[in-house]
Amino acid sequence: MATGYAVRSARAQSVGWVTREQPELLAVFKAVSESQRGAASKGAQSVSETLAAYGLPLLVQTLTADDYQIEEMIDITRAPVPDSLFAIPAGFAKQTPPSPTGGGAAPAGEKPQP
Repeated sequence: MATGYAVRSARAQSVGWVTREQPELLAVFKAVSESQRGAASKGAQSVSETLAAYGLPLLVQTLTADDYQIEEMIDITRAPVPDSLFAIPAGFAKQTPPSPTGGGAAPAGEKPQP
């Protein structure tokens, strides 16, 4: 069962449908959303994040003066995930990013040059 909500702001109008039937998936959705928002910036919540207070967003339609967007949960399948999806790819090498003060990255096991 899904429940519909309207979300309005100065720039957009949205309609979203949420379900409370997937609490574990909702918890994952909230954690990923928070992580993505934290990595990008401490900006305002998306409509989907706002709706997540009421359940897992299944469909969100947003209309602005310039755009129409649809976010839709197409399929929820519970299945085991193979360990191979978590394996480090062949040829992967961890690298150190360049220093913001210069000096560049050094190969693994070496000290960076000043």
